[in-house]
Amino acid sequence: VGGICGKSDGTITGCTNQGDINVDWTEYDAYVGGICAESAGTITSCTNQGAVTGKGDDGATCGGICGQNKETITDCGSQGNIYGECNTGNVKAGGICGRNYGSNTIIENCSNQGNVTTVGEQWAFGGGISGKNEGMIKNCNSQGNITLSEVDETAHAGGISGTNDGIISTIINCSSVGTVTA
Repeated sequence: VGGICGKSDGTITGCTNQGDINVDWTEYDAYVGGICAESAGTITSCTNQGAVTGKGDDGATCGGICGQNKETITDCGSQGNIYGECNTGNVKAGGICGRNYGSNTIIENCSNQGNVTTVGEQWAFGGGISGKNEGMIKNCNSQGNITLSEVDETAHAGGISGTNDGIISTIINCSSVGTVTA
């Protein structure tokens, strides 16, 4: 579920979401984004001002701009708070995107001002820009606080990314000023 688009393989440019988005699914993964839930295209110059909440029994992937990014997010900003929850584990929440999925993905020149909260017993990842990064995060900043709760040793939190997980995953020239709590 996305504020502008549920799933995109194309281009989303210059869009703004001001509404709150709430998803609570009992049988599926919840993909939730302020602009787009799942993107395999390009998202440019977009802004999210609404809160994004995703709860899923099989997983939750939530982000201020995009739940799961498979391509490019540039020049975007999010001000809304992000909340992701999955009691069985596998939850990813980020100020810009929940999961930057794949080695060719990029998040560049983006900023987050919202708080990110991740709740899950296992494999819970929370970050100011991305919960889980497998690609590149470049020239981004986060001012929001990052909180993990009800987690075990498989959980990771970071001011920019909860985990930088991949052979060529990279974080370049980024800053975070929020508090990180686990």
